[in-house]
Amino acid sequence: MLLNPNHLFPRRSATCGVPIPVRVCHSQGCAGVPGPQGPTGPQGSTGAQGPAGAAGTPGAQGPAGAAGMPGAMGPQGAAGATGATGATGATGPAFLGNNLVYVTSSGNDMLYVIDGETDTVLTTIPVDLSPRGVAYNPHTQKIYVVGVTNSTLTIIDSVTNAVLKTLPVGPLPLLVAVNPSTNLIYVPSALLDNVTIVDGITDTVIGTSATGLTPGGVAVDPVLNQVYISNGPSANSLTIKNGITNATVATLAIGNDPGYVAVNPFTNLAYVPNRASGSLSVINGKTNTVLTTVPLGGSQPFGAGVNPKTNTVYVSHSGSNELTVLRGSNQTIIGVIPVGAAPRGVAVNPTTNKVYVANNGDASVSVIDGASNTLLTTIPVGEFPQDVAVNP
Repeated sequence: MLLNPNHLFPRRSATCGVPIPVRVCHSQGCAGVPGPQGPTGPQGSTGAQGPAGAAGTPGAQGPAGAAGMPGAMGPQGAAGATGATGATGATGPAFLGNNLVYVTSSGNDMLYVIDGETDTVLTTIPVDLSPRGVAYNPHTQKIYVVGVTNSTLTIIDSVTNAVLKTLPVGPLPLLVAVNPSTNLIYVPSALLDNVTIVDGITDTVIGTSATGLTPGGVAVDPVLNQVYISNGPSANSLTIKNGITNATVATLAIGNDPGYVAVNPFTNLAYVPNRASGSLSVINGKTNTVLTTVPLGGSQPFGAGVNPKTNTVYVSHSGSNELTVLRGSNQTIIGVIPVGAAPRGVAVNPTTNKVYVANNGDASVSVIDGASNTLLTTIPVGEFPQDVAVNP
């Protein structure tokens, strides 16, 4: 079949050169002229999502938010290993307590305070007139001094050396004793034939209790809670009182003109020198009987003291200026030591094993080494020293 050239090349308008549509003829016939464009069909369904684009550049970091609440505390971790023990420090000096000695001087109305380590006077404390007996309570750290002239008991703080109080007691008080277990203080009155009892807590007189005639010496066994009071030449006896009821539990006949009393609380024995008899009465506190009477070689045995640790007894002789030493286990004399003139009160520091003797005739205190029974030194004090007590 021959093709019409007009079928291959469209004709152009003679005026503007715009192609003029031509009919295309096929074997079936010629195609008609294309009709106008129909309306847009409905939108098709969305196609599948394309792949994600590349990540953009990170934006700037925003400000920090507020802090949250603290979380619960976790369980405690296991203890670490113990570190190595450090080196031992140097050993300190041995503790000797206060180690003080108190001596009354009736010549100048003073209480002398002595350093028991150096055996020198540290200070003096003014007290009431004619001080005689002195005692110390280690539990309350109080010192008690009897004033004979005004019949008083001066109470002193041993820490500050200040006078706390002065109490009236019975007339003609001579000596004083303390029961550290009950904190009661006992002061015999030689004119009223009784003993004044003072409460160591309130520092007040709480009563009196009858004794024998002209009582003077007094001592306490804190273990048995018994009080021993020597009655002078008018009675020549020892009154023993129950420390709880203040009742007299026994009255024992002893030597003539008994003086001071000393007690060993470890053995429950009491010792009473008898001036006119030249002897020492030994009392069994458990049976309240006279255990024995020891003849003493010296003249006018006056004061007595005991070292309970060594069970040694010391008796001063005011007529022969010496100190007799006895073994407490069998009441035998083991030594005689020369001391000052007219010795009276005796006290022992069981910690240092030193013995102190107040020498009334030469204003001094003799210091004895209890281990060797030798005189260590003599300390000058005021006139007419009467009694001595130890603050160990």
